[in-house]
Formats: sequence, C-alpha cells, structure tokens
Amino acid sequence: MLSMYDNTLNANNHLLITWLVISSGFYSDVIIEWILFLLAIGFLFTVETLDIFIKYLTDLTTMAYHKLASQTKNMEAATGLYSFITTSTIGIYIFIPEIQAQFFG
Repeated sequence: MLSMYDNTLNANNHLLITWLVISSGFYSDVIIEWILFLLAIGFLFTVETLDIFIKYLTDLTTMAYHKLASQTKNMEAATGLYSFITTSTIGIYIFIPEIQAQFFG
C-alpha cells in the first residue's frame, strides 16, 4: 500500500487534502456528518487504489501501445476523477454551512 504513495501524485494529493480536511473538522461542530465524511474518504482511497492496480496490471500485460490498454487507462483515470468529485461534493455539503456560520453568522 505504501508504494501507492511513492509512485503517484494523485494519491499524495488526496492524502494531503484528507489530512487538511480532517484537521479542519476538529475545529467545527460537525458530529453526525463524520460518518458520511469517513465513508467518502474510504470510497476515495478505495477507488484510487483500484485505479493504481488497474494501471499496473495494464502496464504488466501490454508491452507495446494498444488501443484497448489506452482506453483502460483513460477509464481508470475517469473513475478517479468521479470519486474525487463525489467526495468533494460531500465535503462541501458538510463544511460550507460550518464555514458560513463561523465567518458570516
């Protein structure tokens, strides 16, 4: 699992953003939403791990350029993007009201 963070920039970015959001969560009154938030983080890292697995498996099985290998890598990149958008949307749903209450309320 640690090789995921050694070889991919996206995994490192997700880990950094996760750490920042969890740290900011300790300063807010978000309690019940933590279950949803932790599920979203787990979803994001699961998809990211599967994306890396598919990428490595595709590289292992195809030595030369192949159209299907290229399409496979494009689709695995899209799943990472979709999971990031989903997790970000959940984070926005949870934290925007807290930010508004602290700064504007």
